[in-house]
Amino acid sequence: MKILILTGRFGMGHYSVARALSERIAAENPDAQCTVVDLFAQAFGGTTGLLYKAYTLFISRGGKIYNQIYRRSENGTEALGIPLRPVFLRALGHVLAERSYDAVISVLPLTSQLVSEYKTRTGDRTPFVTCITDVCPHGDWTAPNTDAYLVAAERTRSMLAARGVPRRNIYVTGVPVRPCFMPSVRRPGDGPREMLLTGGGLGLLPSGIGFYRALNALPGLHTTVVCGDNEALYDKLDGRFENITVLGFVSDMDRLLRESDLVVGKPGGVTLFESIAARVPLLAFRPFLAQETYNAGFMQAEQIGEVLDCDPQDCLEQLRDLIFDDARLLAMRRNMDRLVAARDDLALPLLLARLGESGCRAS
Repeated sequence: MKILILTGRFGMGHYSVARALSERIAAENPDAQCTVVDLFAQAFGGTTGLLYKAYTLFISRGGKIYNQIYRRSENGTEALGIPLRPVFLRALGHVLAERSYDAVISVLPLTSQLVSEYKTRTGDRTPFVTCITDVCPHGDWTAPNTDAYLVAAERTRSMLAARGVPRRNIYVTGVPVRPCFMPSVRRPGDGPREMLLTGGGLGLLPSGIGFYRALNALPGLHTTVVCGDNEALYDKLDGRFENITVLGFVSDMDRLLRESDLVVGKPGGVTLFESIAARVPLLAFRPFLAQETYNAGFMQAEQIGEVLDCDPQDCLEQLRDLIFDDARLLAMRRNMDRLVAARDDLALPLLLARLGESGCRAS
């Protein structure tokens, strides 16, 4: 079975989900051949890096504008359109023409919209699945010609069903993470408490040196800071504090999570579900992007983490109280166990088998 997975490298979260899907499908079906494609790289070639840098700048400085755009189209009642539609559709056509696929999976709202439009224009009947990487299904995730949706949690399925998607076409799989994200080996009493501070691939972290100075002074705590692409912060912190280890972009986040008692960072969908897989409670920065606000609400409702009450530099007491509270951390880990147990781990292989046998591919 040949499967195309469409993604983009916005902060690396969506690309991580695409890799996780590919690895999981291969593990469950050795005969499956998954191809992960960054459609933006296909469309823009050598200029893609500039596009992603512009996105990073926009997110870090234009959050209010982003949220306005997000909320205007949140319920799918106001379509904002696909920018550069002909360029993307042409790139998608080239990708699909290279080989015959048995199924297409999208992990981005934009690629979901593009695949749907491509199928309408061409009559292509390749089975199409959308994997929603946030707890709240923004209206851009839903598109005609979608055969099935993979969603984060039962509440996500209910929200999607309320928008008219048949429940039989919605599968609760959790946001896919790579198999290497396994439960933490940390236990209370294993030396100093270990905290993982991460701002995602974009490295959106507190910039004031005073915060890290105060963090370094907390007794019995060691912190690992993952700066991602934030080179300025890395240069500012590297080698400066005895109780803080500073890293740039890392490829072993699974190991760092397993060795941590608490992760502090942005409540992005991928960070949230990697933490759940590792059973490491999350203390989230106050979210400023709309979808992260919904993720933070989910985290609190399920009692698997907390949100900082104020700016990080003013919330060290809240951080300290949580990471040294064994009973609260254990309760959060047990709630994560419950969420993992509620997933339908057979849904994806059974769905792909059904789609592969449906014989509805274009000839």
